[in-house]
Amino acid sequence: MVKAEKIPNTRLKHAREKKGWSQARVATAIEAPDEATISRWETGKRVPSLHYQEKLCDLFGLDSFELGFIDEPQKEKSESDPNRREVMLAIGAALTGVPFIPRSDYLLQCMHSLKMCWRLYFNGNSDIIEPYLHIYLPQLQKTVQEDTRNRKLAAHLCSQAYQLYTELCTDKEDFGTARSAVEQALQYAQVAEDNNLYVAASIRLGNIFFHKKQPKYALNAYEKTTPLINTVTPLLRGRTYAGMAEVTGMMQQKSEALSYIGLAKEHYPDKPANDPAFPYTNFTQYSLHVFGSGQTHLYLGQPEEAVKSFRHADKHIVEAHTDPLTHVDLRYYHAQAFSDMGDLEGSCHYIEQGVSLARVTGSRLYLSKLAETHQGMLNRWPHENKVNALEELFF
Repeated sequence: MVKAEKIPNTRLKHAREKKGWSQARVATAIEAPDEATISRWETGKRVPSLHYQEKLCDLFGLDSFELGFIDEPQKEKSESDPNRREVMLAIGAALTGVPFIPRSDYLLQCMHSLKMCWRLYFNGNSDIIEPYLHIYLPQLQKTVQEDTRNRKLAAHLCSQAYQLYTELCTDKEDFGTARSAVEQALQYAQVAEDNNLYVAASIRLGNIFFHKKQPKYALNAYEKTTPLINTVTPLLRGRTYAGMAEVTGMMQQKSEALSYIGLAKEHYPDKPANDPAFPYTNFTQYSLHVFGSGQTHLYLGQPEEAVKSFRHADKHIVEAHTDPLTHVDLRYYHAQAFSDMGDLEGSCHYIEQGVSLARVTGSRLYLSKLAETHQGMLNRWPHENKVNALEELFF
């Protein structure tokens, strides 16, 4: 074991050098003692604790395999393979509450599993995620209560798990369960003393109220992050301002909405994927241009300005998105904007595309949003056969 610890961690070093960062910069970013600590980790003289492993994973947007903390599993594993057996024992421990494996190893398994679950969710595979959350959450909560040494890391993972569950419930329009989950996420973020997680959860709470058309409550959720706004990552700061723009736009507070659009553009990073919060938020510049700008202009009765933002997103952002819901979302906004401009052909075109994609993703939320837009079209063009014919898409 001593010899293994002295093997240089070339993956960690490569990840740092790929970013063009010095050891001192990494040490500052994760609040490590000094740059010599980073050097010892890279040379294999020391292994970072679970606390710092989690921070490094978030900083680089990579998982524990990719940073060399756990050996990369082979593509094909037999049941007798040690790595596969450890995973099965970890799941068994979570299901029964019996600590078959060391708690620190269990937390590493949870950390890796959560990262995989986020990737699955953002790639449109949400249907297979929920069982894993129900497996891991009880043991994580128990760790928070009983293990002083690992409490903050376990709380961090609990907050992430509840935020992921919030997203799953929101997509199903189960807003009551989603709100309960995100309230838990907020509490665990406080236990973890992680402002980034707390603000990410607050954004998700604001999003729930936004979907329920309760902008005052949504704005309140965002405003509670104000004391923390300068302590979180640029991505979370920019996304918070984008959210405040859309809800003040919904409330017809034009000057405030336009001010928040400006703040969102000022703080939003050029490369969101490099932000430490990206792995568990997937916030891209789409949120800036579509939510912060386009949607806000729609609420302010400026559909032409909104379309400019949507077209920018369509041309420069959406093609890079693997998240299917992003494609549904943009078609929904296009349909609404073209309807507001009185463009019957354009709005019908985007309704058809949006409903088709919403059914593929199984999103009840977006089917409801598109149905609402279609109802507005029926009110506007009650005698147009093409508009009336769209009704069959929703049944």
